[in-house]
Amino acid sequence: MLCVTATLAALASCSSILGLTDPVVRGEDAGPRVDADAGGRADASSADGSCGADLFRDPSHCGACDHGCLGGKCIEGRCEPARVATGFGAPYDVVGDGTHLYLGTSAGIVRLPRSDLATWEVISAADPAEAPERLARRGADLYLRRRSNVIDRCRLPGCTDPARVVAGLGLVEHLVAVDGYGGAEPIVWLDSSMEVVGVPLDDAGV
Repeated sequence: MLCVTATLAALASCSSILGLTDPVVRGEDAGPRVDADAGGRADASSADGSCGADLFRDPSHCGACDHGCLGGKCIEGRCEPARVATGFGAPYDVVGDGTHLYLGTSAGIVRLPRSDLATWEVISAADPAEAPERLARRGADLYLRRRSNVIDRCRLPGCTDPARVVAGLGLVEHLVAVDGYGGAEPIVWLDSSMEVVGVPLDDAGV
């Protein structure tokens, strides 16, 4: 088992998870200037973009043409938070791939298509005592740290029959999967003592 003391910086921003990016405007024909010092809001002197929209208020063209707010409001060129899905229990963690988001919830693993986040389904049910509270994805493999402090692995997109990878852990604060470490492919987590701990998958018991 590999143990190293380090600082883990593994948290992705909401924008990268959802596949959104801050508006970047280039060229005279690209619409109004976006002032970085103003937090990405359109210049007040040119609120109407090349798409003919009010970039301060139009939720389909918020801050820049074709920058949508996923159903939320556009206030002064910024998208306000919007509820896109509900009803699946308490969410703990989220990862994504090119087509879906995967939530660890009190009901189990929930899959949401990026094309319609309100249409979700539980693909791997779990009792609350075994709820997946931390998730990490590597390729088509999804790793889940359960409330009982074990780590399981399942195959996406279905996540059927998760298999036990590591057991007998203390509290796992965060969980990541790393591509290549000295020729190995470890799963890595941050434990309650703030140590980064890694186990090569070949030695993980699956």
